[in-house]
Amino acid sequence: MPGEVVCFEDVSFRYHRAPVLESISFTVMEGEFLGLVGPNGAGKTTLLRLLLGRLRPDEGEVRLFGEPVYAFRSWERVGYVPQRTVPFERRFPASLLEVVLSGRAARRGLGRRFRREDLEAGERCLELVGLSGMERRLIGHLSPGQQQRALLARALVGEPDLLVLDEPVVALDALSQHTFWEVLRRLRRERTLTVILVSHDLGVVAEEVTSVACLNRRLVCYGSPELLKEGRVLEAVYGVPVHLLHHRH
Repeated sequence: MPGEVVCFEDVSFRYHRAPVLESISFTVMEGEFLGLVGPNGAGKTTLLRLLLGRLRPDEGEVRLFGEPVYAFRSWERVGYVPQRTVPFERRFPASLLEVVLSGRAARRGLGRRFRREDLEAGERCLELVGLSGMERRLIGHLSPGQQQRALLARALVGEPDLLVLDEPVVALDALSQHTFWEVLRRLRRERTLTVILVSHDLGVVAEEVTSVACLNRRLVCYGSPELLKEGRVLEAVYGVPVHLLHHRH
């Protein structure tokens, strides 16, 4: 039976007494691909910060792999791809391989030299995301799409069980987005990986995920991605009338 990976249990959080999240409860099981959607200001980023231990809830509990997040220490089991709207500067003094290997630090330990197996893991992840042969290139000399795939490789090099993606394809062109999702599909086919995705692209979420959480300060709904095809659900989430159009392109 799949085990529990993430659990929010009646979680509430406030910024300066203003409620941001109220009574959030849901569980993500091993192998699940959860899409988290909602309007700007719905609390999605705050929820990720609670999940990653960067904030502590005012009420309730967040658990990772069965442990309270404040006591969780096995961070090599969690990979994180942040939202990036600005690419690395061309003069940023780090090679592609160095950026990727920085994601191995939690497994190896801060300040410790990387070993052969770390380098091999970095090369495998670069091959996986289609960046083999670019190891020595400066990260700032890569295209925005290549840089985002490099951040995915960085998140994967520690061999995580949970991958957290915060708007991973924002500001990428259509081809780069397509390549990113192809890589992610391949990853999920080849290994048991639990994924949590924050995205505003409801079309992608509906096609890619196995479950969806609709957030607007409260958890409006949680279940099948088919929920995103129901206008009444989206109207409850976004607070405005929604008209669904189906098209192929």
